[in-house]
Amino acid sequence: MIDVKIGLLFDYYGQFLTAKQREVMHLYFENDYSLSEIAEELHVSRQAVHDTIKKSKKALYEYEDRLGLALKFSSKDEAISKIDNITRELITTVTEADAPNGDHSVRVNREQLLSKLNEIKDIISNIE
Repeated sequence: MIDVKIGLLFDYYGQFLTAKQREVMHLYFENDYSLSEIAEELHVSRQAVHDTIKKSKKALYEYEDRLGLALKFSSKDEAISKIDNITRELITTVTEADAPNGDHSVRVNREQLLSKLNEIKDIISNIE
């Protein structure tokens, strides 16, 4: 889970790291190199690689604390997913009610429809 979050933060803020930090993070998180493999590739010690990763992670978390871009994106993505689910539910209900051989006991209740539309409206208004 932490590696996924670091990967996301690296996508957002990687350009703010030094070239050496970006290279180490790319090899470690995207190419799945071990510390020893990175050390060999870059002709540095394993400890230097470890320290670079630790400093880079700290910097990425600090950028997120200051700017919050990853959190904003994840909140918007979650809101879009909720809206998509509500919309699919409404489409399914309407489709079943309108089907020629469908279950005519399924009726689109006006209050239910308004409730779902208001739910979508609330989700949209809460997006920053």
